[in-house]
Amino acid sequence: MATSRQRILIVDGDPDMRVFLATVLAEAGFEPTVADCTEKGLKQATNAKPALILLDAQVPLHSGCDIYRLLKEDPVLQAIPVIMLSVLSSKTYRHYRKLEEGRVGARLPEPDGFLGKPPEAEDLLRRIDCLLAGPTVNQDSLTETADGRSL
Repeated sequence: MATSRQRILIVDGDPDMRVFLATVLAEAGFEPTVADCTEKGLKQATNAKPALILLDAQVPLHSGCDIYRLLKEDPVLQAIPVIMLSVLSSKTYRHYRKLEEGRVGARLPEPDGFLGKPPEAEDLLRRIDCLLAGPTVNQDSLTETADGRSL
């Protein structure tokens, strides 16, 4: 699916999920890079400047919302599309984000996509390809509930 070896950063605490996602991405022609916690994820995002980030909402050390907020506050990293992955439903995740926004006092933009874990490989690749294709894509079609229903 990918036309070039675009780098995609995977930030997920689950080693099996990292292997699964990295394998799917590599087989599709992407260059996966992985991090198992928020600190390493931020460092990799800063150093590697990936084309896209797959971010676990419940990554170790800090929540996925924490790293997402830091990414979106960074002038260099904020343009990188983020697909949030979670075992939570999108409704529960959005509720959690609202609580986080109240805690830190800042509104966060919606992630560029949301997929339940584990994602279907074809669905994940379709969403990645759509996001990397550019801003002409209808972003509303990129959000989905954990049980696979589009929002």
